[in-house]
Amino acid sequence: MFPDDEEDESELYESEEPSGEKGSPYTPTVEYYHKTYAISCGGDDQRAVRIFRDYESHEKLRRLQMELQLIKDGKVSDRICDRIVGKKRKGRYNSYERWGQLMLLWLTSKKK
Repeated sequence: MFPDDEEDESELYESEEPSGEKGSPYTPTVEYYHKTYAISCGGDDQRAVRIFRDYESHEKLRRLQMELQLIKDGKVSDRICDRIVGKKRKGRYNSYERWGQLMLLWLTSKKK
């Protein structure tokens, strides 16, 4: 590995985000999940996350889990979550942190 390639994983998610909001992690996999799965499932996140888990690669699933953990821990600004996740989910789940927590739970739960 080249010395320049040794970046801290947290630095990979520092805001390269179009809004330019410094210090807040960017969540491209959550944005992909939302555009590809959540919208097509009519906002039923539990169903959408099961479909995501069934059809996406293990690597993409791990990235989604990592980004959801950032949201659950409150490390992603509300402004970014408003744009990517949507204010309706904040209202439905009372906070983005609670939404992230439930999404992680649904991702790891066994199929029924």
